[in-house]
Amino acid sequence: MQPSSIKIFANPYNYTNTSKINITQEFIDSKYLKEDLESLSLFVESKVEFDFIMQNMQLKQKLQEYFSDFCRALKEEIVVVQSKFVGKNDILEYLKTHKETRINLRNLLDKELSHIKESRPDIIESWVDYNEFINMCDELDSIN
Repeated sequence: MQPSSIKIFANPYNYTNTSKINITQEFIDSKYLKEDLESLSLFVESKVEFDFIMQNMQLKQKLQEYFSDFCRALKEEIVVVQSKFVGKNDILEYLKTHKETRINLRNLLDKELSHIKESRPDIIESWVDYNEFINMCDELDSIN
């Protein structure tokens, strides 16, 4: 039986969808599934669609090529997006050289966290990044 149309669903989250047929293993190269795209899933609506794709070698080949190109392009885009991320060290470096911003942030945090500091100092002590920021402020502001 030949379906009148086939819809392939791409899902960025790896989950089990019992109402659809998972075709991820057939069309996504395992090297992509082991890296940045480990949660990508592909589905078709029915077993009829799945069987049709698997029996039609030309269609199967075209889909494999398409999803290979798709994964390659998606991986490249992930690299571009990740290169734009600002990390903790970037923020701390910025605050080291921008005294006014550093002081304003320190004052804001002191004000907003005063209740927690009084009632649950153990929580504040567990915040590694916050304490690193406070130590940096103390060190830099004692120099100036």
